[in-house]
Amino acid sequence: MNSQPILCASTMNGGAQAISPAANRLKQRATVLLAGAAGSNASDFERKPIVLPRVSKVLGPGGKPLLFPPVSHALCREIMERKGFSAVLTGTQVQEIDYPNPLEHILWGIAKKMGIPAVAVVDSHANELQRFSIIDLSAPSPRSSVTGPLAHLPDKIAVVDEYQRGVMLGLGFPADVLAVTGNPFFERVAEDFGRISPNARAQLLRKPVFSNFHPDGKVVVFMSDTTSGYPDLGFTEKSVLRSFLKALDRVAEMAGMKINLIIRPHPVRYADAKEASEYETPHLVKVVHNPKIAEGKKLENEYSEMELYRAADLVVGTFNNTLMTSRICGVATLAYLPGLNPKYDFQKILRDKGIITEVSGEARLAEALVQALAGELVQQPMEFVQGATDRVLALL
Repeated sequence: MNSQPILCASTMNGGAQAISPAANRLKQRATVLLAGAAGSNASDFERKPIVLPRVSKVLGPGGKPLLFPPVSHALCREIMERKGFSAVLTGTQVQEIDYPNPLEHILWGIAKKMGIPAVAVVDSHANELQRFSIIDLSAPSPRSSVTGPLAHLPDKIAVVDEYQRGVMLGLGFPADVLAVTGNPFFERVAEDFGRISPNARAQLLRKPVFSNFHPDGKVVVFMSDTTSGYPDLGFTEKSVLRSFLKALDRVAEMAGMKINLIIRPHPVRYADAKEASEYETPHLVKVVHNPKIAEGKKLENEYSEMELYRAADLVVGTFNNTLMTSRICGVATLAYLPGLNPKYDFQKILRDKGIITEVSGEARLAEALVQALAGELVQQPMEFVQGATDRVLALL
């Protein structure tokens, strides 16, 4: 690893989380460059970032306002040359209609022209080809329409595990570009979780927002997330949550079990989760709450995601990164994907290796819920967690 200034860059939370442990380890040698979703991921870094200027309104195809304005290639090049960076470390980001020119793609190209190494860290088992390719944003399902495979490649790609490396080799990635390191964020999660008090569950249940919970009941967490990026997915955020509520309520009734449910909405997009949660569940006690966005936020209702996992008997989601996070913490985890379009195979490795349990229908979900809440669900631990940060830094 060289001793010159290194640029660490990300546009989205997953990428920011993946590279932030390495960036923070670099201390004074790292400069963080953020764009697009900078406001939501800057907190992952200890050092103050450089945030690229944002345009108040940019219109995309059909006059649709872009959520994240395009990043200036010229500005990135000017910053990189002026500060004399000797290497680039980034997350990865798929082209989207709202963000057609990912910062990561731009930086890899500039690094190649400047003759400095660029390393990208993959944060999860999904969209491996799309992260490094040109996709057809005009297609009905853009992520399924790759028109320029592997058009954007850094010098090294740090991947989650050997399985992902095999998948990427099969997709045509050069073998010498891939390095199995694990995700540094997973290592940080494990370290943070290890510092959480064993009494976190009792402390969480004493918070005012959970005042109606059964103090001796089970705690289930549903991590709600948007599915709008996949219009042909087979379910929506609202439909999957309501189906889950129906099954869990039936389990509570049939088993005579006291169940407390925390529905945690996405920290930016939460309207669908709130609407879906209104489904009547007479045998459950449930609360929709994310302290980051809660209305009338109160200090006494604050808690970290690690504290939430420490308190949970079970975490349920669809295909979001929280499924991996909860498994790193050793919490029983279910991926509920009712009616999933066969063309999608999210986080296949997690299912195939028994790290999480995937369920596709309400009847099977009820069985899995009973098994999980009885402590009888057997799941394998995540791999390549310890030492991930050191392995990534060794690539620079």
